[in-house]
Parts: sequence; structure tokens; C-alpha cells
Amino acid sequence: MSMPPENIEPGNTWGFTITKDSENPVLLEFDNFDGTKKQASPSFLMAVLLRKHFKAIEDEIGKKPKEIAFWIYNKLNDEEQFDEDEMKRIKEGLEESCKLLNVNCIFIEGCTTSFRFDDEEIF
Repeated sequence: MSMPPENIEPGNTWGFTITKDSENPVLLEFDNFDGTKKQASPSFLMAVLLRKHFKAIEDEIGKKPKEIAFWIYNKLNDEEQFDEDEMKRIKEGLEESCKLLNVNCIFIEGCTTSFRFDDEEIF
């Protein structure tokens, strides 16, 4: 999601190819379990993963989340990994994923040593 479409260089060990259409500058084309070729945007595929997480959350708390918060860790060895444009693409992709699932999405900025949710310390 962070990389501009024109900079994606497909790897020869990837199990998919990169393509595009008039609405999606990046589509991943892959063989489906039934042998057919399928195409999906990175945001759609992220939505599939998020839906699985939401199901696990629903199983745990008894209701489907209406909102999710993302904290994008952007440091490795004290260096930023994503520039401003890359971070914007990541956030837009995650927002699109959440929109597909009808879930509100927010982003947590900065770093804390602890995180509280409903007056319970998470970490």
C-alpha cells in the first residue's frame, strides 16, 4: 500500500502478478482455490484480513466493532521507514479497507508506553 504503482517491481517468487484497470492503479492477480484467476485491490485484500480479525473480536466481546484504530509503527533503528507520501497512501488504503467493511477507522499518532481502552490498560 505504501509504494507508488509505477515503482512496484514484481518479484519472481511472488504467487501473484501485478496488473491494473481503469478504477484501480494496482490489482493483484492470483489463482483462486478453484483454479480460476482472480483480481483484487490491496485494499480489498486488507479488508478480507480485517474481517477475520473483526470476527475474532466479535467472538471475544460479543459484538462487531464499529471502529478500529491503527498505529503505524514507522521507526526502524531510529529511522523513518515511510515518507509523507507513503504514509498517506497507507492510510488511504486502510481507510478504503474499513469503508468496504462499514467500520470507522482512526489513526493513532506518536508513541506511548501504554495504551488504555475502556479504562483497561492494554499495553
